[in-house]
Amino acid sequence: MFNEKLFEEDFGEALAVLLHEWNHIYGYDGSRSFSDALTDSMVSIINKREIIDKYEDNWNKKREIILKEREKTPVNYIDIFMNLEKEDMKKVVLELSKHELRRKMLDLGYVE
Repeated sequence: MFNEKLFEEDFGEALAVLLHEWNHIYGYDGSRSFSDALTDSMVSIINKREIIDKYEDNWNKKREIILKEREKTPVNYIDIFMNLEKEDMKKVVLELSKHELRRKMLDLGYVE
């Protein structure tokens, strides 16, 4: 299931996540069959870049609509999170995907 945050991402990030998830039908992260399938998908996309341009344009239009909608009803997730008990904070963090957690830890400089 896709995280609702994905629909706020730019087209490249969203497409990368989609390809990654779709290719799990061929195996798990790090498996040869998964890696080969992911590589094949990337080659196809790169070789047919002109075909996906219209999808990128459509994605960007829809993304702007979503971002504007979400601005109308802002929720301060940071305040909510910071007021959780420590155990509840752990539950939230454990619900993050490995990709989300890794990316945030890299952004914050906790890992290289």
